Formats: sequence, structure tokens, C-alpha cells
Amino acid sequence: MKEPDYTMKMMATSGSLMADDSCRTTSRRWVQNGTEMTKEFAYTLPFDHHFRYRHAVDDHNNLRHSLPSWEDTWVTQRWELRVLAFVIAVCEVNAYLAIRFTEGKTCMPTLLNFRRKYGWQLIMNDDLVEDTVEHYQLTLEGAHTLCRAPPHARVFRNRHWICDAMQRYQQYACGGCRCTNRIRTYCACRPGVWLCGTCHVRHVLDEQERGN
Repeated sequence: MKEPDYTMKMMATSGSLMADDSCRTTSRRWVQNGTEMTKEFAYTLPFDHHFRYRHAVDDHNNLRHSLPSWEDTWVTQRWELRVLAFVIAVCEVNAYLAIRFTEGKTCMPTLLNFRRKYGWQLIMNDDLVEDTVEHYQLTLEGAHTLCRAPPHARVFRNRHWICDAMQRYQQYACGGCRCTNRIRTYCACRPGVWLCGTCHVRHVLDEQERGN
């Protein structure tokens, strides 16, 4: 407190300045004239609410910043876009917590799986132009189709293939675990990550176990 009669207005709006039966009690010790004094008292409602629920902001921020997050993935220096990323991230975590509260923790997917499904819904938005959707070669039913890269494809960047490879059917090393095959195929859910047929099967099985 700044002054003896100073009231924190933000906290004063959370309940009355009185203590009720729900408020927790605490104690303080001090030395007065060489004698140790002890005083027990109950927090008034604003302070009880503060100490009881102050972890909520930290819990929310931990979920919001857990990777992959909007703000860490969307690297931008434009202030308006940074604000937009913050607002979307807050809404995302609020939706996740609201669903978890109503459905129960046992029925909820992990935050990572929730974000993956949420991301696919954004990508497959009906308001997207048709050529962008076709470029992904995705449907909700065929999200894990094994696709072949277009001629001269080198890398998938910003939703488009960069087709400047020297050879028309340039082959690349498979991105599967310890795989040495050279191919030009990929899974529709991750364009640009090269996968051979064998590694693609493992990838699909892994995604099915995760519920995607």
C-alpha cells in the first residue's frame, strides 16, 4: 500500500472489503519491545481472491506460449499483426479451456492436438479462394494423401512451391527416421516435408494414434 488510507481500486472491485466464511486465514509474527507477537486474521475478499486466483494468468500464459504458438510462429515486426496474433492466441486458449471445463479433462485432446485440428479448420476455411485450397491438395477426408511434387519443385514456402530446381524431376532425401531413400513425394498434411511410401505409412499410423 502507498498510504494507510490507499485502496487498490482494481482489487477493490472483486468483492467487498469484508471477510466472510470463505476467506482463508493467515498469521503474522513480529517483535515488539523484545516480545514476539502473533496475530491471526482472515483476508478480506479482494485479497483472498487475489491470492486464490492469481495463478490463472500464469497458467493461461503458459498455455498460450507453449509451442507451436501463434506469436512464436507468426514472426512479424508489424505492431498491428502482433496485436492480432495476441488476440487470436488468447481466444484459442480460452476456447480450449472452455471446452475442457464443459467436456472434462479425460475427453479432451492435448493442446497440441487441439491446435492441429484448429489449424486445419483455418486452412480448410470455406471462405478461402478455390485455387489456394487446391494448391494444398487437401480435403478433410484425404488429409494424409501421398502427393507428388510438381516439376522442378525445390521447396514449399508461403503456401506455394518454389519451382526452380535444375532437374525437372529433382529427387530429395526422405525426411523419415533413418531413411536414405531419394524421392519427390510428400504427405498432403505437411507439404515440403519429403516422405517415401514406407515412411508415409508410418506417419499415417502415428497420426491416427494421435487422433488426427
